[in-house]
Amino acid sequence: MKLYKLTDADGYTYNRQHWEIGQTVSVDAKISRDPPKLCTSRVLHAYTSPLLAALMNPAHGDYKNPRAYTVSGDVVVSDGTKVGCLTLTVTGTFELPTLTASQRVAFGVLTALAVYSEESFHVWGKNWLSGADRSAAAAYANAAANAAADARSAATNAAAHYANSAAYSANYAAAHAAYSANAYAAYAATAYYAASAAAHVANAAAANANAAAIDFEALAQEALK
Repeated sequence: MKLYKLTDADGYTYNRQHWEIGQTVSVDAKISRDPPKLCTSRVLHAYTSPLLAALMNPAHGDYKNPRAYTVSGDVVVSDGTKVGCLTLTVTGTFELPTLTASQRVAFGVLTALAVYSEESFHVWGKNWLSGADRSAAAAYANAAANAAADARSAATNAAAHYANSAAYSANYAAAHAAYSANAYAAYAATAYYAASAAAHVANAAAANANAAAIDFEALAQEALK
């Protein structure tokens, strides 16, 4: 299966594993006997599309000026945002999509909407996505309300905790994006924060019990509109 792999600017990933075209990398034979699990050395990580690679990098490898490789491998585990394989062969390179802060935040809002059912958040989220109200004031007000709901639910329902955290992070990311657009558009740090927060929203959504039903690629495509 064709997949997409990011490394740092020098071609390295975790544990100083180097990647280059024509190379095949495999999980250690002893480790590969254990059940595959993402975010561990039991699998090699990759993405199913260049778009998901670009959107999720801030929450995963967080590579600055990453190298972007096409790879081939069989998927053994997935959380919807990334996949894990036991062996990957580097076949070429690809161009990582360039995304705006608004597109990244839209992805975060859309993934939060997929797991969080609180009515006021859905009203706010749809208004933000449509452009009807992207004010920082609206985002912060909604974030505060959802933070309170998060605190109430965390003690009794872990799945709800993840959903509420996703909603809170989506609000917070949108607030920063709105603030950036109005006052600090020239500051890359603010735009980067929006990208990182949106990616962490998707991670929280992937941890939700209903993550298997979420089509992250479709949400990513919708965020570009």
